[in-house]
Amino acid sequence: MVDGALVHLRSPLYTPCSSNGSSVSSACATPPRRRTVLAEVGMMARVLVVDDAKEPRLLLRKILERDGHEVVEAEDGLEALSRLRETAFDLVVSDGLMPHMDGFRLRLEMRRDPGLAAVPFIFHTASFIDEADERLARDLGATAYLIKPASTTAVLEAVAEGLAVRGVATGSAAPELEESELARLLEGYSHRLEDKLDDKVVELRHERGEREAVRAALDHIPVPVLTLDAAGRVDFVNREARRFELGIEPAEPSGFDDEYAADEIRDTLSVARRCLAERRVSETTARLRRQDGRVRTMRVSIAPYEDSAGEPLGVVCAGADVTDQMEYVDLLRYLSEHDPLTDLPNRRVLESRFERLVQGLSSGSTGALLFVDVDHFKQINDEFGHDVGDAALVNIARTVRASAPREALVARLCGDEFGVLVEDVGRRGAQEVAETIREAVSVAQVVPAASSRQVTVSIGVNVFPDSETAAQALRTSDEALYRAKHTGRDRTEVVEAAKRRPADEPAPTPAITFRPMRSTLTGELVRLRACVDLASEPDSASEPGALGGPRATRATVEPLAGALLESAAGVAISMPLGLGDMLDPAVFGRLQEEVSRRGADPRCIALEVPAAHVLGCAPSETWIRAAGHSGFAMCLAVDETCASVAALPLSVFSELWFPASVLAHLKDSTGGCDAALAECDARGVTLVATGVDTRECLALVVEAGVEVAEGLVIGPDVHGPSGLAEPPEGDEVR
Repeated sequence: MVDGALVHLRSPLYTPCSSNGSSVSSACATPPRRRTVLAEVGMMARVLVVDDAKEPRLLLRKILERDGHEVVEAEDGLEALSRLRETAFDLVVSDGLMPHMDGFRLRLEMRRDPGLAAVPFIFHTASFIDEADERLARDLGATAYLIKPASTTAVLEAVAEGLAVRGVATGSAAPELEESELARLLEGYSHRLEDKLDDKVVELRHERGEREAVRAALDHIPVPVLTLDAAGRVDFVNREARRFELGIEPAEPSGFDDEYAADEIRDTLSVARRCLAERRVSETTARLRRQDGRVRTMRVSIAPYEDSAGEPLGVVCAGADVTDQMEYVDLLRYLSEHDPLTDLPNRRVLESRFERLVQGLSSGSTGALLFVDVDHFKQINDEFGHDVGDAALVNIARTVRASAPREALVARLCGDEFGVLVEDVGRRGAQEVAETIREAVSVAQVVPAASSRQVTVSIGVNVFPDSETAAQALRTSDEALYRAKHTGRDRTEVVEAAKRRPADEPAPTPAITFRPMRSTLTGELVRLRACVDLASEPDSASEPGALGGPRATRATVEPLAGALLESAAGVAISMPLGLGDMLDPAVFGRLQEEVSRRGADPRCIALEVPAAHVLGCAPSETWIRAAGHSGFAMCLAVDETCASVAALPLSVFSELWFPASVLAHLKDSTGGCDAALAECDARGVTLVATGVDTRECLALVVEAGVEVAEGLVIGPDVHGPSGLAEPPEGDEVR
């Protein structure tokens, strides 16, 4: 009110304006009556906002600046009093309870200063909310008393009233406080402050009691817990955590000193302090030593915690002992990478390391891959039994390991065959390594209870990078081994040096063509079927346009995946799997990495699996699961004999590819498809006819209800999507 009466406003909530200045509530608009008042006293005002909490200051700044006022902030009464004596302000909006100097003391000091006594003062508090507090505020000359949280309208109304009071009082001297009045105000202020401090003491005691109760509970749980306060200092370590050698000592008057903390816990504390600063949850792993000397692996969960106002109070770190789980995981990993009989790394480890080694070879560096095979090992099994044979294999493995260079990788490939991978060695050095191994085995006593029984080995040696690729190196090492076996055994055969390709000459790539596969209903392109001519590769005899020859018995998809994806230029394609791929569940993960690296969509990739491969090697349950979770469409391709579909693991396949010629002679009396194809159709497997080379054949495919077709009448082979022709016209392919 303009006559100086106290304006007492309460509101249940703020009604904020949006950050871009647009109105989100009618309360953000300036009421017409207040606009009239502000027009009389001047729209612009310099307002000092005083609050020790950042959020209320920012909120008041938004409200007041949107209304056209200039806002200056202060964090407590002392700072505000200093600013008031340095610069003129038209109005002060202050919190009640603050450190150093609270709002009541600030207003009292302003009343005692003739130059500041007339400045309108608005209380904006959540601590002093009693009627006695309001009376004291009135006695101190406050123009309004707002209880947090006050609405935008309430704040602006109070500011308008305060500025109106300022306009009326302008030019008149502020009345001086008499000693009796000052004493009365000081006494009232002291009583209110004492009451508030008493309330705060009770509140703090209650909070401390709750905190002590929580800590007592934490002290009795079998989980190591430590907490940091808002400043990032360790302030609590429970009983279970104290069983570890943390290097954190109690410090006076309270808290802990982590200056000499163990390295692992120091790293954990660093993560906790970052989580506190960034207000985020995290998790880390630490290996900690217990007081009894045992080292345990702990998974530490880290989470900041706040008070009811959202202010950070600290961070809590709770550890879970995962030593047994981690050791079990390590054991499973070890078992998956090592041969259970000889304890040597298995074939997967050797091939993986060899692949990385070949890819990472720097210019001029070399290495060697040795394949070691025991001569006539079957005779040992037949003569002495499999137990003695197994023991002999273990002794041979130890002999090979002991005679090979210390840094070499020695692995058991399968049966009585071993692999040795040696880095940084040339042709002569590789042959010397092989001869050392061969001679060591020939003189070792490896057959239990038959010390005089001599065992020999044949060794094939390939020095890389004489071979163009890792796949070629594996193949040529194998071929060298068999040459050694067929030329007398107990000997070493070294692959002749291949003619090296000049560094600036691109590596040869197999000829790739694609056959379009289209919907028989709409004629739309479903995907391109990749056909690879491997005849140009050394020692690979195969028919153009098909996967065949020696290479077909090995993993084929990985070396070709990059070239296939590049040639397809983003169009959905199928890739052929080789027999080697059927033995390696990890092939899907490596394909996923290649597809991801090239930015392709795995849902657009299909993998073609010949039924002969499935019947020939019976893929493992692990392979089937990996295929099912790969995200690739799995396509089973059968031949004209239409091999028994019932014997195949259909659950992993989403498509069945069969030659269209099957339909010409596999009609039953009712005119339906062969029972095998009908079974696939009943399982929801998409039927795909291949080799549809005539319109008559296409008509038969459409009549049989086959959804997708491929062949000359569908479209000729192309080298990429740009060469695709239009689908055949007519009723056959709509």
